[in-house]
Amino acid sequence: MAKRKITVTVDEELVDLAHKFGEEKLSSVVNTALAEHVERLGRLATLRHLLDRWDAAAGPVPPGVRADAAAAFDEAGDGPSLAAG
Repeated sequence: MAKRKITVTVDEELVDLAHKFGEEKLSSVVNTALAEHVERLGRLATLRHLLDRWDAAAGPVPPGVRADAAAAFDEAGDGPSLAAG
């Protein structure tokens, strides 16, 4: 993939921590972080599009169902991490 040189400003503490953990090539770190962030943005856009299609097809989610789902989501957030498994 072609590279473009840009200027970015980052928190000094993050640079210090990256160096402390042995990461000297900050361009690589920033590129990887940006790639992961853009991938997440793409997944969120895809999810938003899917939810909009469902909303158009089935109508909005009733408030009670929405509240139950939000509570279940919050409860799941308090449980063990999927990454830990």
